[in-house]
Amino acid sequence: THQTSTVETFSYANTQPRQALVPSYRPSTRTAELTMTTRSWKCMCGSFEASVTGEPLMACWCHCTLCRQQAGSAMQLGVWKEVDIKSGADNLIEYEAKAGTGTLRKSCKTCGSFCIKVMGNGVSVAPLGCLEPVIKPTMHIFTEDKGGQDIMFPDLDCHDQMP
Repeated sequence: THQTSTVETFSYANTQPRQALVPSYRPSTRTAELTMTTRSWKCMCGSFEASVTGEPLMACWCHCTLCRQQAGSAMQLGVWKEVDIKSGADNLIEYEAKAGTGTLRKSCKTCGSFCIKVMGNGVSVAPLGCLEPVIKPTMHIFTEDKGGQDIMFPDLDCHDQMP
């Protein structure tokens, strides 16, 4: 379901089309220069540091109940096949919110920052808001779970579940 709103939004009208890894993923107009870009992030205390290279398989606003419980609002997430954890892997606590799924949410033991989520299928999820250069979400997921306070960006595709 695609939500409508009067919120002023970013327009993808001038983006260049290309074959996408996720059907509704609309890459940056700077796709060529970003394809092999390495982006890093750290937790608040700096004990955890990781990086990703290239574009995500998916860049989204996640409105699922678990992300909203963890962050207090929808989370900006990027999905990658590979994440390079540079430091702090031994300083993470793991939480499997839904038993048996194999999906682990990992946070820093020292400062409590959300650092990474490893899905049961092996792909990794990183917090987009911490990465430089910026990657903007291109869709909303789990919109059926969205909270009343969540702001929807109408230019983005909306999915009730994981696409």
